[in-house]
Amino acid sequence: MSGTRIERFGPAGVLAGFALVLALVFGAGYGLGAAVGPVAPGLAPAGPDRDGHGDGDGGPGDGMTMGAPAPSGAAPVVAR
Repeated sequence: MSGTRIERFGPAGVLAGFALVLALVFGAGYGLGAAVGPVAPGLAPAGPDRDGHGDGDGGPGDGMTMGAPAPSGAAPVVAR
């Protein structure tokens, strides 16, 4: 016996085998995804926020809040 299979194929053969397995896995995943269809059919593409700005910065006016709202009349807290 002249060694293991890895030694016979060398690093280039192992790399080519890995690339082939990787391509097969991605191909199978793509085929399965195409057969099943979209995950979220009602998902809208990125566009203007509800306030009309298309910046998508996550700033005030985009409807996202972090925790409980501030009590009325309280000054906003600015992180430093």
